[in-house]
Amino acid sequence: TKGLIKTEISTETITNIEIFNSQGRLLQSSDSFQKIDIRNLCNGMYFITLKNIKGQLFTKKVIKNAR
Repeated sequence: TKGLIKTEISTETITNIEIFNSQGRLLQSSDSFQKIDIRNLCNGMYFITLKNIKGQLFTKKVIKNAR
């Protein structure tokens, strides 16, 4: 991706989004779910964790490469 990520999970069920770097450091936390904006982050690998209203976590690996 170059910086904007669209989720496929219904936004009504998401309660939190967190973005971690490859070392596990929390970089961003948000309760805004239309699109996830990582344009301000450097190129590299990140993990995005979505939490739903049931407390379930969904984590996806994302590679940012702004060429």
